[in-house]
Amino acid sequence: MYKQFSVVIICAVLLLASNLFAQQQLATVKITVSDPSGAVLPGANITLTSIETGAQRTAVTEDNGTAVLAGVPAGAYNLTATAKQFTPRLVPVMLSVGQTASVNVTLGLSTREESVNVVDTAEGIDVEKADVSQVIDTRFTDYAVSRLGPYHPPAP
Repeated sequence: MYKQFSVVIICAVLLLASNLFAQQQLATVKITVSDPSGAVLPGANITLTSIETGAQRTAVTEDNGTAVLAGVPAGAYNLTATAKQFTPRLVPVMLSVGQTASVNVTLGLSTREESVNVVDTAEGIDVEKADVSQVIDTRFTDYAVSRLGPYHPPAP
């Protein structure tokens, strides 16, 4: 009976030790994403890519602008943060065993280049002539003549 009890104890110790060892090989990353004014950005997409293996972990920031990636193997990573109307940002991250890393990412405003081409043609303009002309309504001339009376040329 004593032998069976000691075997159970040894197995339990080994099992607990292996769990502790496995947990110590991992790290946690806490990411906070903000805009240039310092306001947090909820809904930003986070991608953590292992440089060694290419394996990726993804997350989306919460209402407070943070995301947590737990259980990440220690090693070198590239963290990419993206959000609509902001320029993506890549941040190198080195994780150690058992570390809880805090990464603050500030995204810049995206710049859009828009051009507007306005093409307008003015009809009836002759760029070859320098004449000035105007259309006068006949009602105006008829009125003016009637007010002046009959025309009498000056005497010679």
